[in-house]
Amino acid sequence: MIRKILASVLCLMLALALPLGALAATDVTVRLIPGDELTQQEPTVGTALNSLFVHVVGADEGATVALESDKGEIVSAALAGNENGIYVSSPLLGDRTLYFTMEDLQNFMVETMKQQGAGEEEIAQIQQMFAQMGAQPAAVALESQDMEAMMNDPALMQLVTGLADKIVITEGEFTDAAHDPATTQTVVTLTGEDLAPVFDMQMVKDMYADLAKTSGMDPEAMLKMIKDMMTQLDVKYVITVLTNEDDLCAMQMDMTIVGDATVEVPGENGSATTESFSIDMTMDLDVNALTKAEDVVNVNITCNMANKGDAEGDLEKAGIVADIVADDNADTVTFVGSMTVDGYKNEKLDFQGAFAEGEDDSLNGWIAILAENSQITFQIQAKEEADVTNVLVSLLVRENATAIVEPTWSDKPLFSVAVQVKEVETPAALTALASATPETSLQLLKMTEAELESELEAISGDAISALMAGLSNLPAELLSLMME
Repeated sequence: MIRKILASVLCLMLALALPLGALAATDVTVRLIPGDELTQQEPTVGTALNSLFVHVVGADEGATVALESDKGEIVSAALAGNENGIYVSSPLLGDRTLYFTMEDLQNFMVETMKQQGAGEEEIAQIQQMFAQMGAQPAAVALESQDMEAMMNDPALMQLVTGLADKIVITEGEFTDAAHDPATTQTVVTLTGEDLAPVFDMQMVKDMYADLAKTSGMDPEAMLKMIKDMMTQLDVKYVITVLTNEDDLCAMQMDMTIVGDATVEVPGENGSATTESFSIDMTMDLDVNALTKAEDVVNVNITCNMANKGDAEGDLEKAGIVADIVADDNADTVTFVGSMTVDGYKNEKLDFQGAFAEGEDDSLNGWIAILAENSQITFQIQAKEEADVTNVLVSLLVRENATAIVEPTWSDKPLFSVAVQVKEVETPAALTALASATPETSLQLLKMTEAELESELEAISGDAISALMAGLSNLPAELLSLMME
């Protein structure tokens, strides 16, 4: 039982540790505000949500996560993680610092899952999650080096050199009712042979190596299969850009992949099967910018994709249309559009929204999505003042809807999320955690069952004292509900 409880705690810590590397030195407070309907139907839930909030402070050293009320802190923890392991401290632990290596965590999770009767697929997902966690900090640390290596990649240089020979620039007058008059047309036409160097780039090889591992394939064999396919098919990729000095007037991207191909599909243990297929795919993207009045620009985007080459002959199509109007005079942006998918199941999704900037640099707006006669609307209010940013996002739901309706003052949110962001000094808990080492920390997963039980018994005394102190910060009505 002790190990099962510890497993659930470790899962929570892993979830919290995943985003640590992305957090800046900022203080984030998140409140969930229930709507009137939810409060009336579930008074207990309404009381709890109105009383509590989550407080996260992130810095280079790690992050602190706390559940708090307006009276003070209820429970908190500080976490610091890297590719080797995770450090944890908390008032619940007294003056102890815990340390878990990634290897120990993975072995512990896998063993616990096996005891619970988990299948091989579930265990493989956990193992893949740990592999990604170990790779993320290394990827962040090597980002600048990777960028430099990519820019010096011979395959990229070959691709860029080939592109230079494919660019055709024409000066003149290019007019169309759909976009502003342009004075320069730039056209690039590429074939499958021109794009082949992409698959020789180290960055692309690394990307496909990860995909190959999860598919049980040999990475080199997978890349060879893709390049063989590209050379056998008729690939044409045309990019046209129309500009007037520094202003983009229009852009078109057209791609077709047509033909028959026979490739060796790699399997496990070096095995391979020969497969032949036909493909007929097209993509057409158009972006047009049209000035409707002074400082008022209308941008229209359409994109259609179709696949006619599947074995059963079904025509699959997907399309998106968006119309965006930016008015610098009124400081507003409005948009409306839809997305459709045709094939085995016809689906359509409509979207619409508007944003306006106030004189006090505030931002107010809404985004609505309509699908299957349900409209989901997000109302957004944001304001920055004295280096403190406050954002309120409210969720509105309307059933039996046939068209999108702009929200009004009478609409009541199902619930809202209030977020406050500000800069703060690094918390003392993180400063202390930065000096922790595996040798100065408790490594519970390296203990025997008897040692673990003894240590957890010692921790429980400090945990109960800290928890009682934290519960005293609960609002009186919520504490009464818990006691009941």
